[in-house]
Amino acid sequence: MTTDQEKVLKVLGGLKEANSQVVGIKAELGSDYADYLCQELSKGGHLETVSEEKPRRYRLTAQGEEAALKVSEEEAARKEIKWAELKCAFCKGMGRDPFGLLSHLSHCPVCHGRGRVRVAEPYEPCQPCQGTGVYFRSKMYCRTCRGKGVVTVRQAS
Repeated sequence: MTTDQEKVLKVLGGLKEANSQVVGIKAELGSDYADYLCQELSKGGHLETVSEEKPRRYRLTAQGEEAALKVSEEEAARKEIKWAELKCAFCKGMGRDPFGLLSHLSHCPVCHGRGRVRVAEPYEPCQPCQGTGVYFRSKMYCRTCRGKGVVTVRQAS
């Protein structure tokens, strides 16, 4: 797989579905070239063509999602990002909606029912929610840390 195809997969990994023009802009490629790359990835089973009208629309397949995730992980490894897996602050590791707003069986909107979240290191407790993951005086998750209870600290370069 070429680096340009990896760029396309990375863009579509974040969007799940887009037209070739948007992919070209976000991947910093020409729209015709992006369309060509999307067609090639479609032949390989990574993308599904949603619309044949120009600009064509593409959607990631399961195989494409795996490839996009692999590209992201390889890029993170190149940047030497270390990841930590922590207990979800919003649901306190239970994996369920702590307030039962939708249902007492609903999954936690932060960890999606896993009870754990991944954060890039180094991290520190979120100041606005004081590490609880809950927005002050509400039943919503904190917008600063996205309910994780911690925020990544940027290191001085």
